[in-house]
Amino acid sequence: MLIAPALLVLAPAAAYGPEDPLKAKVRPAALADPCQSAKVQPDVIVVCGKREGYRIDADVLAAQRQYRNRPRPKPPERLAGTSCQVVGTMGCMNPPTINLLAAAATAATMLRKVARGESIGAMFITDPTPSEYELYKAAKREREEQEDFAVATAELSQTTSSAKEPAE
Repeated sequence: MLIAPALLVLAPAAAYGPEDPLKAKVRPAALADPCQSAKVQPDVIVVCGKREGYRIDADVLAAQRQYRNRPRPKPPERLAGTSCQVVGTMGCMNPPTINLLAAAATAATMLRKVARGESIGAMFITDPTPSEYELYKAAKREREEQEDFAVATAELSQTTSSAKEPAE
């Protein structure tokens, strides 16, 4: 009776349960690179190609860098109004009012833009800092201009070098 529990203790632990998933499986050298192996299996799809990694568009990176390095707007000043702190019979000297002339000019400008079919949204922008998308478009435009300039200078140097060579 004591022999059976002793045999269970001495039995190998790997015989019971599933294999250890963390144990490293050794692959033969021929199967290390499936693109190099000559053995083709019909039920396995193997995609072979040069691994170049993940690449983010250079224009997007330039726009993000510009957006991170932009000057931060100053916080608004929280100044208490002291215009009506007068002692005596004079009262408030400069009471807050709406400039009706400026309001009428703004309304006329808005009507003129609407009549032409233009957008009036730009009139209400108080902080004209560009968004990240606008920075991306500007970076892309600059890159394309540089590429066009490089192509034009290459063509110009090629035509000048061919013009300088004497015809035989």
